[in-house]
Formats: sequence, structure tokens, C-alpha cells
Amino acid sequence: MFKGRTVFAQMLDFVPFKHFEYLVEKFAANHWSKTLPAWSHFVCLAYAQITRREGLRDLVACLNCHRSKLYHLGIRHRISRSTLADASERRNWQLFESLGQHLIAQALVLHQTDAPPLGLKEPLYAMDSTVIDLCLALFPWAYFRQGKAAIKAHTVIDLRGCIYGAIHGVEMAFLTNRWDLPALSIAQIYKERWKIELFFKWLKQNLSIKHFFGNSINAVKSQIWIAVCVYLVALIAHKTLKLEVSLQLFLHLVEVNMFEKIPIKELVKLALSVEPDQALDTQMELL
Repeated sequence: MFKGRTVFAQMLDFVPFKHFEYLVEKFAANHWSKTLPAWSHFVCLAYAQITRREGLRDLVACLNCHRSKLYHLGIRHRISRSTLADASERRNWQLFESLGQHLIAQALVLHQTDAPPLGLKEPLYAMDSTVIDLCLALFPWAYFRQGKAAIKAHTVIDLRGCIYGAIHGVEMAFLTNRWDLPALSIAQIYKERWKIELFFKWLKQNLSIKHFFGNSINAVKSQIWIAVCVYLVALIAHKTLKLEVSLQLFLHLVEVNMFEKIPIKELVKLALSVEPDQALDTQMELL
């Protein structure tokens, strides 16, 4: 029986801890906090993202329920709402942004040998922005338009890989300044661009208003960047371990097996295995 580390701990192994410590020093992220250092703060919000916790009270209750399992991940003290809220309000969000940028660079290296989509020789990127709605009463600094608060996330995605979609027989017109490419390639590029919309969908599903654990701009930016870091860690783990499941299914498997002590590759293998139900087979034979 495997008596090693939990699935959550194995996921956190893909976070470059030495670089994280360097960033902590750079931004003096532990200067004011003794009970919840930067790494513990990151672990708490990474747990919140993976398990889709719906509020600060909910998050703190679940964290404290698993205290013994989180001890070896760096969480040494009982977490209180005030401590976690203070950390989100005061710890410099640029720590998590810098970590995210480092993970982006890591992910790009892992995918640099992937062929560009559509047989193109040069990389293909999608650029877009999305609006994340907020409550104006809780986030007055995020005034967007009359009676509404929101923040805008600007994103650039490297479109390596591909998407399988149905053909509906709808005629469409696409604008382009790439006259060197055939019309079919232009249409397929627009189709590839849909990946950025899927990312925005994931972002909004994981960052709905009830999931923000602080109201300041620092707290919101910290949580958004930690959410992006979690996504990138999953992407890096998925690629490094060469898992034969979709990234979305992999995240679901991690979510429901956070504290199981089983190697990630074995977890995925078990999820993909199909074992015959002997009892069902016997009943079918009797029928």
C-alpha cells in the first residue's frame, strides 16, 4: 500500500518552492505575518480553488477540519477568518503575479516542442479580455459603469494543441490581414481562438463573486493570480506526468481525492480502468 504523500502535496511539488522563497524575500511577503506565512497563504487559497469553496467561513472550516493533513504542507496553526482575511488584504499581490509569470514560462518550455496548430510555422496566439462582475457595494474601487462594479482581465494564450467541434453548416465571414494564408486556415484560426473563451469560462466559474475572500484590490488580485497559478500547476503536472485524461477531468480527480495517499499517475490509471461488475454479470446471466 502506498503510504507516501497526498495528492494535494504531490500537486504542490510542481510549484518551484525555491523560486517562491526568492519572491517572498523580494517582496518582503513575510515581514508582518508570523502565524500565516506566504507559503501557507498560497496553500490555503490553492485548496480553495481546487475544491471550489464558496466563502471565507466555508474555507476556514474545511481547512481546520483537515489540520493534521495540512501540517506537512506548511500550515502549522489553526486558521482563523481574520488571519486569512488580513493576509489577503495586506500581502503584496505581486508575489503571486510573479509566481504566475514564472509558471507561465515553465509551461511554455514544456509545450515548446508541440507543433503549432493548423500546420503553421510560427506560434499562434489569441488575445482578448473579459469582464468579471463584482458587487459595487462591496468593491467600490472597481467602478465600471453606472450602478455596476467589475474588473477586466486581459489575456494572451499560446494556442498549441487543437479543438474537435461539430460542423453546423453556417456560413461565416472572417476578417484578416494575412493574405498569405488560405481561407480555410483563417477560418480554422478563428476556431482555435475559442480556447481563450474556454479559459475565460473556467476563470469565471472559479472566481464568481461568492468566492472572493477579500474586498480590496490587493485581495482580489491576489486571488486571481493564485487561481491562475493553480491552473498552471495542473497544466504542468498534466504535461510532465503525460496523463491520458483531459485537464478538466484531471482537476476533478484531484478535487475529490485531495488527501488520498496515492501516486497521481496511479489515480488516473484507476479512474480510466473498467472492471466488470461480477454481481451484475451474474444477474444478467440469470435473466
